[in-house]
Amino acid sequence: MDPNPSDVSQQKTSPIGDPAALLQLSTELSAQASQLAIHQHQLNRLTTLTEELVKALQGISISPPGAMSNPPSVLRSPQPAQTPPVSPRLAFPEKFDGAPAKCKGFLLQCSLFVNQQPSLYPTDSSRIAFTCSLLTGRALDWATAVWRMDGSAFPTFEAFLRDFRKVFITSQTAC
Repeated sequence: MDPNPSDVSQQKTSPIGDPAALLQLSTELSAQASQLAIHQHQLNRLTTLTEELVKALQGISISPPGAMSNPPSVLRSPQPAQTPPVSPRLAFPEKFDGAPAKCKGFLLQCSLFVNQQPSLYPTDSSRIAFTCSLLTGRALDWATAVWRMDGSAFPTFEAFLRDFRKVFITSQTAC
């Protein structure tokens, strides 16, 4: 049955209109990416163990049943693969508007978030981009003013943090 043309015109063109839903989706995708990395590591380890077992079995000569009194050491069970530790699931940092009193907490949350997910934020550039994506108001104005078109405003994440602290520090609250 063909849809009514007037019904088609009423459909939304954007699947997600709510920024909060987009933020939640981003957080869930990050968690799934972490789980996929863990599973990939486990799969690689199992593949390696399987290949070693096949090679070992190919090297065994076939004897008549009951002739093998001492099985070769190759037939021992392989040690179970150790799974990498699972990073704790952290809350997404709140946006930062430049309020000096919130600076220290904001930078701590961002650092923890990117350090717990090294596969998602492997470079200084990706860490800086993540942190800048959480800026609003005065803080976003600052980042926009110092950002170059090629993204080379800061050579390292530490340099970014140092400059960030210089700008958002006050005599009462050290960031």
